[in-house]
Amino acid sequence: MRITYQTNCGQFVLHHDGVPVGPLLDEVSVAYTFDPVDGLYILHKHGSIESVNAWKDSTAAKLSTSGPVGKEMADALRILSGRFPLQDLNEAIGGSQGALDRLVQESRTIDAEARQLPATQGAADHVIRPTKVLKRLN
Repeated sequence: MRITYQTNCGQFVLHHDGVPVGPLLDEVSVAYTFDPVDGLYILHKHGSIESVNAWKDSTAAKLSTSGPVGKEMADALRILSGRFPLQDLNEAIGGSQGALDRLVQESRTIDAEARQLPATQGAADHVIRPTKVLKRLN
């Protein structure tokens, strides 16, 4: 059993043993945590932005009611969304620690670069900042 993403006309499609099983996605989201004891990123969920956000919200709500340790676990959940390099994405969902680490580190690099870009004033006093392809949520 092999689960991978492939691209079709620039969109991501989840495949199971080479057969498409998911919708076309402009971006893919991954939910993960970081284990500071082992220094590892742990992948929990991947898919559409909406489904991964819903999973995180539901999981965090359940964990938060489980006492202080559950609240800490809920607070540790992170989501990363974007147009990832296909090889890194497939290696990450296949369990390659190095690939998930590359996705997270690349998002941190982009976050740092975006903070250094000049902000431009938008409507209603909202600050609009130029962004790159990847964005980190939460």
